[in-house]
Amino acid sequence: MEPSSSPEWAVLKEFTQDDLREMERGLGLSHFSIIGAMPRYPGKVQVRAVKMTFSSAHPSGGAARIRLSGLLLLPPTIDSARIHSQLLALPYTYVLNRQTPTQQIADYVPARLEAYMLFGILQASRGYVVLMPDYPGFGESFGQCAMPYVERRPMVHATIDFIRASQQVLQAMHYGRKRELTITGYSLGAYVATQTAREMETNASAVSELTIDRLWVGGTPCDLKRIADEAKVATHLPTPYLLPLAIHSYRRNGYPKIAVDSLLRSPYAEQLMSRFDGMNEAYADGLPTRASDLFTEAFVRGDADVSAPIDAILSENSLTPWRNRCAFVMLHGASDRTVYLDNARAYAERHQAGGGQVDFRVVPGNHKEAGILYYLYVILHLPEDRNT
Repeated sequence: MEPSSSPEWAVLKEFTQDDLREMERGLGLSHFSIIGAMPRYPGKVQVRAVKMTFSSAHPSGGAARIRLSGLLLLPPTIDSARIHSQLLALPYTYVLNRQTPTQQIADYVPARLEAYMLFGILQASRGYVVLMPDYPGFGESFGQCAMPYVERRPMVHATIDFIRASQQVLQAMHYGRKRELTITGYSLGAYVATQTAREMETNASAVSELTIDRLWVGGTPCDLKRIADEAKVATHLPTPYLLPLAIHSYRRNGYPKIAVDSLLRSPYAEQLMSRFDGMNEAYADGLPTRASDLFTEAFVRGDADVSAPIDAILSENSLTPWRNRCAFVMLHGASDRTVYLDNARAYAERHQAGGGQVDFRVVPGNHKEAGILYYLYVILHLPEDRNT
């Protein structure tokens, strides 16, 4: 992979203790205060949010390059003797540009912050330097490409370029940091986290200056074909836009020959561009929750001429086990009908059988409920990383 070139950075916001408390109240956490229990840094500022931009390959492939963006969430005090732990915190699925990490800080409204933003800001207040990328197609690259949703190659490439660029910016800002990287993510974030960790542990040149100490993920899409096979015959889809989003993203990036109208019924096939333009707040409206009303009969039946091309793409982008060296924890909701439990359990079994080590844990709840438990797990188990 080509290295990132000329990353640029600027402070977007400095959070005070009052900001952090307001943010917590806006998320409805007034009866479960995390911020109030944290020790404070000296002075007014408790967390710095820094936007960085960097160069990476266009997700559609070829020689073209594009400017991508992301956030660094940082402790406010720079001490040359202080060596911070690093945390890569990858967002779950978002469809609107306003949900992008950098846009959430640029257009700061505490009540509209996503859970992954609260998580990242909290970890920065605990002493971590937190790396949180904008996915390609959002933030700095909005309107210039489509997000490569559950597409391994461009997502991993962009994430590794982001990690490399972040090391240059942190060096320029004089933040001391450890060589170990903890990687976390839920749902789509878990997919990107695990694919990135695999690349870094199997390709020595990916990010040679860092090693991964922890990979903690939840609600992970592993076997994409298996998830699609269950989704396309489901009597109820709690999030019916996800497979259409994947089809749209594949067609816009690495797989332009996908025949969308053979997979999705009319008018849904023709609506993909307008639904997923990054600005349409009604992107999920009107989509049927019964799979047979959304997908074509041929796709539901699994006719070879219709299903084989998309099945091959889904299999190509699914997670492949490896002999991991990092501590690998997977959490998954017992009643998850968005990212089905059996896809993750079967992957964990394959991972173990192939010589890897993974601690697979089933937690109560559906995809959303298990997500809350996942973030609580990480908050409670990641150690404090600053002098109290």
